[in-house]
Amino acid sequence: MKPARTLKTVKIALLVAGIAFTMACGYSHSTMPGTTGSMPTITSFTPTAVDHTDANATPLTVNGTHFNSGLYAAFVTVTFNGTSTKMTTSIGGTASASTAMISIPSGFFASSGMAQVTVTNPATPAGYNGGGTTAVPSAPMSLTVN
Repeated sequence: MKPARTLKTVKIALLVAGIAFTMACGYSHSTMPGTTGSMPTITSFTPTAVDHTDANATPLTVNGTHFNSGLYAAFVTVTFNGTSTKMTTSIGGTASASTAMISIPSGFFASSGMAQVTVTNPATPAGYNGGGTTAVPSAPMSLTVN
């Protein structure tokens, strides 16, 4: 064999090997789509009503089921007369934790009425091959503001 023909054969072999390596390493794995996280449910509040004239922050315990716990804590959103406040809360216990404690800022309730409260389990991040979960809010529940 002549040296030019041998060099051409080596170049072609390297090109084919490079293409095969590229296809095997970067384009052959599939990713899993995210799944829907667990939906929290609100069952009650403690106290059952709050006072709009309270000059201090109002402590509120939200009771329910399937609140995320641990690293990915849930968010509690309180909406009153079109104004929302979103608070991160740490929830103890297991993945089906049932209590979230928040402190509603003083002056948030300017008058009496009904406030809507939701709990949202935030999304969890995906790994290298995809996965994770999407954020899931609870159905809103009304809180009485005296």
